[in-house]
Amino acid sequence: MNGRDWYPLVLVLLLAVAVPLGLSRVRRLQIPVVVGELIAGMIFGRTGFDIIPQTGLLSFFSLFGLSYLMFLSGMELDLEIFRGGRQRGRTATSVAVYVGVLALSVLAAFYLQRLGLVHSGLLVGFIIGSTALTVVVPVLKERGLLQTDYGQVVLTAAILLDFLSMLLVTVDISLRAGAAWRLILGGGIFLLAAVLLRLAPALRQLWRRTESQVAQVGVRGAFGLIVLFLALSQLVGIQAVLGSFLAGVIAAAIAGRESEEVRRTLDGIGYGFFVPIFFIQVGSSLNLRGFLGNPQGITLSLLLLVAASAASLIPGLLLRFVMPWRSALSGALLLSTRLTVTIAGATVAYEAHAIASGTMIAIVLMSIVSSLLWPALAQRLMPSPPRERSGVIIQGGSTWSSLAAAHLRERGEEVRWLGDPDDAPAGVHVLRVREGAGMAERLEAAHAETAAALLALSSDLSFNAEMCRKAQQRFGLPRTVAIANEAEMESLREEGIGCFLPGTAPLVVLEAMARAPLVLEMLSGGVGGAEIRTLRVDAAAVDGRTLRELDLPRELLLIGLERDGERLLPRGDTRVMRGDRVTALGTQAELARLALLLSGYGEGLPDA
Repeated sequence: MNGRDWYPLVLVLLLAVAVPLGLSRVRRLQIPVVVGELIAGMIFGRTGFDIIPQTGLLSFFSLFGLSYLMFLSGMELDLEIFRGGRQRGRTATSVAVYVGVLALSVLAAFYLQRLGLVHSGLLVGFIIGSTALTVVVPVLKERGLLQTDYGQVVLTAAILLDFLSMLLVTVDISLRAGAAWRLILGGGIFLLAAVLLRLAPALRQLWRRTESQVAQVGVRGAFGLIVLFLALSQLVGIQAVLGSFLAGVIAAAIAGRESEEVRRTLDGIGYGFFVPIFFIQVGSSLNLRGFLGNPQGITLSLLLLVAASAASLIPGLLLRFVMPWRSALSGALLLSTRLTVTIAGATVAYEAHAIASGTMIAIVLMSIVSSLLWPALAQRLMPSPPRERSGVIIQGGSTWSSLAAAHLRERGEEVRWLGDPDDAPAGVHVLRVREGAGMAERLEAAHAETAAALLALSSDLSFNAEMCRKAQQRFGLPRTVAIANEAEMESLREEGIGCFLPGTAPLVVLEAMARAPLVLEMLSGGVGGAEIRTLRVDAAAVDGRTLRELDLPRELLLIGLERDGERLLPRGDTRVMRGDRVTALGTQAELARLALLLSGYGEGLPDA
């Protein structure tokens, strides 16, 4: 290796710095950085000045950049979106969108093959049946919509489109090469991935115990996973990008949703170094001089743009089942964007000699144009970021609804009453709804999109359960509680709905009065105005420390701790981890001091 091998890499890295600086001057154009990197590569590569030679060193970094990009895409996958009843409706809609996009993409590609514009209709259909996860996620984050129902449905559809697109491309190329046996060996990689995902909670605990002793152990482990799955992919002969994606999924499962520091570090390494090398190298390797002078090539690019956009827009309107028309159209437009995985799939197919050079260039140009058009238009139609939720909706109709409304009102909580106005306690906001109004209309009248909770306490138990489901699925209410039938209790809890049987609540109160009258008095405000509050642990200073080490006030009682969906009973030697949710009983002053400690806004507990 000599100095000439390093020259192209140095030039590409200089361009990687210059592109975002240049785009910051023209923010109104909303050009994605990835598109800027591709265009920079074209200008200084074979299409333009031709001063970036294709060396082995540059090709190595470009390949690793592609693999790292797929790793980061895998890290965006949250497996929890496929679990639990509460997510089933949203996931089913996303799956329906994916199936529609794939079917229409393949049909459109076969039509192009019939016109003689492409030679591999099925493979081209798989490639253009993807989207641009690396555009979808930043746009949703910037708009503050990623954690909303809208954001999660669009994100789930984008993940399915990108992951399954690359999987189908890999299978297609392997079968074309007459290496079906490699797919069987590749099943071993999926089996290993499944085992590691099963062990993810235990590996997460091991990592958290080790990270305080070993610097950047999470980053080391992530790169170890990448190299492991790259090596296994190379060994069995399947596409390396698929192995990298699986490594990302495993890394995300081990790190958990709360490991923002590790994620930021990995994102910085990827998008700051490896990923720009890949896109600039792809742009520099394209030769558009002959392509742009070929009418058939331009026609193919335009037809691919129309086909790919229509294939996403039409099924994307299925989002209407879980959101308003305007939001559904914006989500469909965002999913119509093609970029990273589309270009990666075209690159892999071209290097495997499965598609022609002209087809690859046409797909790249189509991806660039779509990424310039659709995200900007989608943002104009997106819903506004959600406001902080407050207030409790109570569907009256039972003795407990009036008692609950009065109690919450006394505590200063905003109560929105949906029952008989004659049964409403004083000071409660009574909502007037027409007779015979359905659940959706009643919830809209109560402005459920801004409420923090719903208590469905009517005497119609089936109505209560359905109302809670509607509130979750359509309005995204984070907390719903219903009086329910015993037969439905288990399924409702799986869906994230709090529930109790008619008559059991009084029994619980009577038992509490007999066994622990002081606790009951505290909860009802009879002793020092005590209350229960759930707080999230965000402070790095308390991460990994035991409750005993935190030296909490004796008057404060920790009654619950939730970590990764598991409920723990807090003890003195229980370690607190970032992302935990701690439920505490105490006065408002004590809870405020605890909130300061756990949030990181205070270095320690202030004096009382």
